[in-house]
Amino acid sequence: MAEGNLGTLYEFNKQILANMPPQDPDVLSTVYVTIGDWFGLPHKPSYYMVMCKEKSDFTLIHITGHNYSGALQELKEILQERGEVIAIQYVHGEDAYECWVKDKSGEVFLYMLFEASWMVVDV
Repeated sequence: MAEGNLGTLYEFNKQILANMPPQDPDVLSTVYVTIGDWFGLPHKPSYYMVMCKEKSDFTLIHITGHNYSGALQELKEILQERGEVIAIQYVHGEDAYECWVKDKSGEVFLYMLFEASWMVVDV
């Protein structure tokens, strides 16, 4: 969406999500299970980024071995430390998850979860 009276699509989504109740806890639990499965897909690497560009908040998750449940627990803690998880949804075209979090001030922010092996140089 081009800039206009509504602003950007991101700003529009922030406004909508700020006024909506959080996703149903059962739906959110199912999404978390899906993320755990996504971590374990055969073609997936071991590095993932949780990024909120707007807040310059970047956390790199490195999964060692097959500790997908540990990575999922860390993801939950990372998001919960930043506020209330409002919604999580998979973005097919980006092979990533949009994680919307409402902070203590009531403002909503987008944290993207995506594969980040291209950001790491192992020597």
